[in-house]
Amino acid sequence: MNGDFVLSPEKYYEEAKNMLKKKDFVEFVSKISVAVESSHNDKDMLAKTSFLKVKGLIVFNQYRKALKNISEALKHNEGIEEFKLTKYRGVALGYLGELKQAINIFKELLTKTDDINLLVETYINIVWAYLSLNRIESKEENLKEAKLYLDLINKHVDCLNSQKLRQLYTNYSDYYYFVGDYNKAIELQQKAIDFCEEENLPKVYNNLAELHLKYDEFDIVEKYVHDAEVLAYEYDNSFEFAQSQYILGMAYQKDKQFLNAKDCLYVALAYFCKAQAYTYAFNCFKKMLEISQVFNIESIKLLEKSVKVYFEDTPFHQNF
Repeated sequence: MNGDFVLSPEKYYEEAKNMLKKKDFVEFVSKISVAVESSHNDKDMLAKTSFLKVKGLIVFNQYRKALKNISEALKHNEGIEEFKLTKYRGVALGYLGELKQAINIFKELLTKTDDINLLVETYINIVWAYLSLNRIESKEENLKEAKLYLDLINKHVDCLNSQKLRQLYTNYSDYYYFVGDYNKAIELQQKAIDFCEEENLPKVYNNLAELHLKYDEFDIVEKYVHDAEVLAYEYDNSFEFAQSQYILGMAYQKDKQFLNAKDCLYVALAYFCKAQAYTYAFNCFKKMLEISQVFNIESIKLLEKSVKVYFEDTPFHQNF
């Protein structure tokens, strides 16, 4: 056997792409790591492999790892890939709780291109960041900014693909949820279903559950939560699985079933942290504290101690 065997970066790159498509995280990391390492003498290949590594880490919700790899990938990529890597940095920071920093990155990107598709993608990111920020800092300014960029997206509605149309309608729905127009929000979520692949349905079902909870329609809430939970589990979507548990917890709280509510929120917290969605995790924790007050102060202290570890190296750690 020839001792001068040379690894093929192209082979491992293609295998990594296939593992990303199959949503196999362990095998993706294994293949892309070899692809990156073996492409250091090929400038073009190194650009492709380093970009794919970051993209995959974002897809698999590995935001801290993605941030560590973005700076290196930016050394080897330019043009659209450089733009997207910078956008991924904003996405990663946003999920890790640095939403204002993410917004600044996205807005700076708007000055870097006049490509309509890239602009619309960035508008969507900005809307997501403002609406997420509004969940922890309920301010009229956040909603005003979200609506501004939603309307900019809507100007290009005729050239949006199904994915962007789904995002447009779900984000418009979230906006109307926050301003209290729940009927309009439900209408837009129902419209979004027409543009969903099956793996995208958990988000819409969870949103519909959250909206019907406003009307105390517990049977409808339970149905949507169940449907979201089943599909989220099938597609290994930790974030939406967490969201379904969170909404179910809110339903139990409304129905004064506080122990059941607390159990659901514990599960939600664990899965939000697994998805590295710390903005949502911290909001979940605050709800757990609220419910814990029904019992006694000592349970709050124990809860703070057990949960604090989840928020190490995040901006929320200082709140403990």
